[in-house]
Amino acid sequence: LNLVDYKSGAKKFEHAKAYFGLALQLLTYLDALAKNKQLIVSETDPDKIELAGALYMHLYDPTFKQKELYTRDYATEVLKKNKYQGLLVDQAAVLEKLDARLVDETGPSLIYPFRKNRDGTYRGSSAQNQLLTFEQLQALLAHNEELIKQAAEMIFAGRIDLAPARWSDGSALTYSPYEAIMQFDAMLPENNYYRLPTENTADILRFLAEEQVNQEEK
Repeated sequence: LNLVDYKSGAKKFEHAKAYFGLALQLLTYLDALAKNKQLIVSETDPDKIELAGALYMHLYDPTFKQKELYTRDYATEVLKKNKYQGLLVDQAAVLEKLDARLVDETGPSLIYPFRKNRDGTYRGSSAQNQLLTFEQLQALLAHNEELIKQAAEMIFAGRIDLAPARWSDGSALTYSPYEAIMQFDAMLPENNYYRLPTENTADILRFLAEEQVNQEEK
């Protein structure tokens, strides 16, 4: 099962924002899909139903440069402009079903965020478009569930302290229409930004692996 979240704007999966609780939506959708897979594929043994990944799709009317229209294949250029972004399980059987063209060819998929190497292996097209092991994907979902539980506990505990997230190129207040209502003032000692850690994708995957080991030891 592969989940697609259609967006009106460009969207990429960011491991750091997902791990530190600022991007729960896509993984929450995928977790709900996993927990209800038997309702979706009722005629199949539930133990044989596995997750392939979760992707964003930007729905829009793309614009083209002149050379893209006159020197290249138009249909191919349209596919490139509407390429999926997100996470997929690194299994050849899964990826070849998504893009059958790569069964006999190598190079990048026109639609999906991965490419087939000459040695027959696959890799994601960028740091945000990752090919994960099934165990890594499960670890992401488990961590996402824990974040939701923590958020619920904070809500019921009455935690309302102002701590908008801040990252290298902006903050949670950048496009918020509620800034005047929140009355956040970084000059006040009781108002502090939550500065998003700068760990990269490899760091996040290592954290998740360590969490799994600790959980198994418990």
